[in-house]
Amino acid sequence: MTMLEVLPNFYAGIDVGGTKVAIADTLSTSILRYSTADFSDMESLLEDYFQQRSGRPKHVVIGMAGPRDDEDGSVKGTNFSWPTFYPQQASQQYPGTAITTTNDMVITAAGIISDSSIDFALLKSGIAKTNGPKLTVALSTGIGVASALWDEKYQRYFFAASEGGHIGVQPKTELEHAYIRYLQAKTAHVSAEQGLSGRHGIENLINHALDAQKTPKLAAEVAKAKRANNPVGVVLRDNALYGEPADKAAAQQILNLLGGLTGSLLRDLALVSKATGGIYLTGSMALGLGEYLAEHTALIEQFVGQGAAHADWLQNIPIYLVTDPDVATKGALLLAQS
Repeated sequence: MTMLEVLPNFYAGIDVGGTKVAIADTLSTSILRYSTADFSDMESLLEDYFQQRSGRPKHVVIGMAGPRDDEDGSVKGTNFSWPTFYPQQASQQYPGTAITTTNDMVITAAGIISDSSIDFALLKSGIAKTNGPKLTVALSTGIGVASALWDEKYQRYFFAASEGGHIGVQPKTELEHAYIRYLQAKTAHVSAEQGLSGRHGIENLINHALDAQKTPKLAAEVAKAKRANNPVGVVLRDNALYGEPADKAAAQQILNLLGGLTGSLLRDLALVSKATGGIYLTGSMALGLGEYLAEHTALIEQFVGQGAAHADWLQNIPIYLVTDPDVATKGALLLAQS
């Protein structure tokens, strides 16, 4: 390791996910991108990044998918095999560079709240309370959840991380119950991430509902996308909209399950966080499937839950799709500069 000097006015924000790492800093307007699988740990990625920049930042904020220790800031990543990262040790290794960690959903929420350049698409209309809690949900490789809460005394938002992606899921229809029973036969606890995420959820939905004998063309397209490491959800969406009759019906059934159960999940999360300030969906799966699920499945219907408790104010909560894929990275940089 070569000890590089700390550069003035150099700050960096890093978003570490299950499949990718993105870095924004004050030295460039472009975002650096890495594959998580190309590095064995966070330390080796930091060293590579500092070498690329020929210097070290004054402050690095790292948002990482996984539970964070509230005492020492250490994080064991979820959905990738890196060992636990200890930011205090990393800061000692690089004197003059403060390295702090937070949950990846906190940096996402920070980007949504603080960066006025972030674009949104409206999935469900409503009237957000100006200072109401704002709920951020990432539908991606995994499922992440965080809230932004308004502090009346200090007139600012603070952020609350959670492991909300690992709560259970609530089936409503017989098809949904059948899917949950299928998952229960495989695992002791059926979490939202296992049932609905871009990695485990899509795989489980396909294994449960796709009959390759009846839809060989769709099954072949799904297999091809998997081999190429391309989004399988997009294959399902395109077939649900434009596929041949058997393929179209099969893709629609899978996405109907995904949409309805996602609506129920968002409802439960909105009730827990009292998300009167709105819900913001992010992540690769949300970008690929969000509009389809809102328009063509029971996502909105099961979110509101007509006749259930608090359906009236759930009806008034808007749901937004965050269309900027770099919102978390931008949020991390803003926190590093604050």
